[in-house]
Amino acid sequence: GEGDTARDLSQAVRWFQAGARRGDAESMYVLGVMFLRGYAVEASQAQAITWLQRAADAGYAPASSVLSAMN
Repeated sequence: GEGDTARDLSQAVRWFQAGARRGDAESMYVLGVMFLRGYAVEASQAQAITWLQRAADAGYAPASSVLSAMN
């Protein structure tokens, strides 16, 4: 049911947060997009920029593209 979906999404957020804390650039990028779109988390442009910038700094090109499109 819908409760399963919400639980799965919150689990996904936790997995991406764990990956981001370990320095995984793709996880940082996904978290940034999730915050940008408000997908499974409360939308936050500040959080989105933080995670996307970290991913870009780690050399993840798609994050640089999203940041450029935001400006």
